[in-house]
Amino acid sequence: MHLAYFDETGIDGYSSVVMFGALIIPTGTFGAASVMHHNAIRQILPTGNLDDFQEFHASALYHGKKPFEGIDEPKRFLAIDRKSTRLNS
Repeated sequence: MHLAYFDETGIDGYSSVVMFGALIIPTGTFGAASVMHHNAIRQILPTGNLDDFQEFHASALYHGKKPFEGIDEPKRFLAIDRKSTRLNS
């Protein structure tokens, strides 16, 4: 059995590009993936912002919006690069 998460962006009618993505993982690996995600967020967010964190949005990380505001762009982009590299390996 597998768990699947699908997401889309650009369907607001204003974007010239629409993207769809999916994450499909075997059920037994969900716990490890969840821990990896939690640890990644803890490495990026200042400690005080952890209590406010509820849901991850890649666009917020990319653009430096809440809860990632105040984190400089090179640090945010490095985090994106590192996390996507780990997902692909």
